[in-house]
Amino acid sequence: GVTKAQILVRWALQKGYACAPRSGTKSKLERIAIAENSYGGVVDFLLSGEEMNLLDNLNVDYKSGKLGRKDGWKEEDVKGSDWEPSAC
Repeated sequence: GVTKAQILVRWALQKGYACAPRSGTKSKLERIAIAENSYGGVVDFLLSGEEMNLLDNLNVDYKSGKLGRKDGWKEEDVKGSDWEPSAC
């Protein structure tokens, strides 16, 4: 079996996105878990077209952040539906 994190990393790779799982921890157990849920842990499986489609359709077009929150950005900072906060 694979973890949810591995599925999302695999999806990102198959979409051509760069994915950077966090690795700033001193705990050996946490570092191992991060490695398993990173690029090295997703080389032995591929998602089918149907699985990719299912994940693609989870998009809900939020402006930014979790659950539609703008994570500290003011409404006037948002510049339309294609607004990308990292480009500011």
